[in-house]
Amino acid sequence: MKTPTLLSFLLFGCSTPAFVQVLEPEATNSYVRVDQGLTADLRTSKVVSGGTTLSNAVHSTRQDDDGRLELGRLEFVEVFTPSNEGVEQSWLFAKGPDAGPIEVEVELDRARELRFTDEGIEVELPKRLVLYKHGVWIDADGRRTAVPAKVRGGKISLSVSPETVGQSKFPAVLDPQIIITPGLN
Repeated sequence: MKTPTLLSFLLFGCSTPAFVQVLEPEATNSYVRVDQGLTADLRTSKVVSGGTTLSNAVHSTRQDDDGRLELGRLEFVEVFTPSNEGVEQSWLFAKGPDAGPIEVEVELDRARELRFTDEGIEVELPKRLVLYKHGVWIDADGRRTAVPAKVRGGKISLSVSPETVGQSKFPAVLDPQIIITPGLN
C-alpha cells in the first residue's frame, strides 16, 4: 500500500523546494520545522489509540538525500516528504486498538488564534496563516472516511471514530492537509 499524504504545506506561486528538520533531535517530542520561504514549526503533541496514550518518544530518525524525514515511534511512524509543492506528512498506524477511537493532536508553535472554517482550522501565526484542512482516514483496502479537524485546548485535533477503526484493515493512514500562506497580521 502506498502511504498517502498526511500534511501538505503549499506556498502559492512558490517553486522553492521545501526543507524539513527536527529542531531538537534529542528531545522526546521535538518540533519539526517546515521551511519553504515561510516556516511553520509543528509537532504531534498526543496520539491516543483505544483510550491509551501512545508514546511520542522518537526511537529512530532518518533523513535521506531527498530530504525525506522519518520519525519512527514505538506504535506509529511520522514521515515528512518535501517537494517543490511543499511538504507532505503521514502518520502510519500498523495496527489499531482492540476497541475505541484513534485521536491525534497537533500543536503549532506560536499559534495566536485557531478558527474553525468550512475547510478546516485556520491558524494565525506571525506573518502567515496556516489552514489545517479536514482529514481523511484511509485503510489498507483504500476505504476512505472523512475526519473533521477540530480545536481542542488550543491544539488541532483529529479523531477517527471507534466504528471506523473497528471496520478498518491495517495498516491505515490519517490524511489531513495544511496550507501555509502569507498573512496580513
